[in-house]
Amino acid sequence: MEIKALNKSIIVKPDKPKEETTKSGIIIPETVKDGWEPEDAVVFSIGNGLYKNDKTQEIKVGDRIMFKRYTNKVIVYNKKKYVIINEMDVLGVYK
Repeated sequence: MEIKALNKSIIVKPDKPKEETTKSGIIIPETVKDGWEPEDAVVFSIGNGLYKNDKTQEIKVGDRIMFKRYTNKVIVYNKKKYVIINEMDVLGVYK
């Protein structure tokens, strides 16, 4: 079985959460951060609605992107965690 994004959805494989440690050694988990920082991920699948005005795709499978935190749906596929996001939640593509 295969999974494919539809319409303007993007399925991404998120990076592992980065633990931050204070100078005194206290670990700050992802769950207590403000939430304004974007998340990074690698594109796994894209829907057919991701086109610019000239009909060329801006985002491709394998691209590394940053997207808005907390605007997504987490799924598990083949025992791996993926996130489904909307095209509008993508903030940028790393080049």
